Amino acid sequence: MADGLADPAVWVLDPCCGNGSYVVAVLDRIRRTLEGRGMGDLAAEELKRAATTRVVGFEIMTVPFVVAHWQVGEMLKAAPLQAGERAAVYLTNALTGWGESAAGPAIPGYEALVEERGAAATVKRERPILVVLGNPPYNAYAGLSPVGEGGLVEPYKVGLQAIWGVKKFNLDELYVRFFRIAERRIAEGVGRGVVSYISNWSWLFLPSFVVMREQLLRASAALGAQLAALLDPEAPMPGVTTGQLRSEIACVAVPSTKPGHDRDWALRGWGNRTAAGVTMPTRGRAASRAYDATEAAAQGRAGLLGANTFDVGLNDHSFWSGVPASVWECRIGGYQVLKKWLSYRDHSIIGRPLTAGEVSHVQQTARRIAACLLLGPALDASYRNCVADPA
Repeated sequence: MADGLADPAVWVLDPCCGNGSYVVAVLDRIRRTLEGRGMGDLAAEELKRAATTRVVGFEIMTVPFVVAHWQVGEMLKAAPLQAGERAAVYLTNALTGWGESAAGPAIPGYEALVEERGAAATVKRERPILVVLGNPPYNAYAGLSPVGEGGLVEPYKVGLQAIWGVKKFNLDELYVRFFRIAERRIAEGVGRGVVSYISNWSWLFLPSFVVMREQLLRASAALGAQLAALLDPEAPMPGVTTGQLRSEIACVAVPSTKPGHDRDWALRGWGNRTAAGVTMPTRGRAASRAYDATEAAAQGRAGLLGANTFDVGLNDHSFWSGVPASVWECRIGGYQVLKKWLSYRDHSIIGRPLTAGEVSHVQQTARRIAACLLLGPALDASYRNCVADPA
């Protein structure tokens, strides 16, 4: 699908949309695509059509639900919503109501809620959702998945004790239930699509999640397995963290010291702690420069890694050499990954230099990010293949 999210066939769902930030971000991406096609005033109408039909948000709390509607309304100023029109954001429990069943009971005096429940149920049961994204809640103490969820996470428990010997597990964690919703809708429902969550990472390595990992990997196959390994800091990754490193990776984030100076791993200028005990990031020491001759392999992938690179300083003398711009600027959940880690380990906070293991952790994290970025074309191609051939 050349138009990506702007394609009318792409149904998008944020099942826990909160204030609507992800819904609005999707609509903004669609807007930019449409405007880039020179649609003029037609772009606003097409954007409204997407916002009122196929870019969907579910929210269970009334206040963020209202804010989400307001935010979508703000996005549609060029073609305002008219009487009888509404954003496709629904007040509903995203974890229930997906199965084929009779309509829920009447709620006398709250007919509008009954109508809302019905509209959300139509999306859950009938719409060909192709993209599930968002930031599901994390709560390991949310209790067992209730009857209304229809045994949502039971498939992730099959064989845990008998085959894997796992006797204690916590698979009723809320974010796991949202993963199961996405997997069931994409892998078992439409048979193709994309799941993109910001989530807790315990499912990547804890024994309790081994069946969940197996099931997700069966759905996304080898490319997904490779990405999962890159995202697990404890998993060795040949060519990236172990063995003969790929040439474009080996030159990334090399611990170095300026000639004529002693090595110094005391991290300075990256963060401080307020009187209230809150850690605040500071500017740090990251100097942009052109790639040098030893970094030619990384420069050859500049389209993915960035046109320039950074020397990221621990202090005035020691630094990580050659952190490509896209790696250094990589953000997850709005936070700059490497800078966030550094801000919590400034010498003024921890009172000691970094250990060799901590210096290595920064290097390995930068290299894993670089490898993820380099997977981009393959991931894009896999998505296009799924769209072209659902089988």
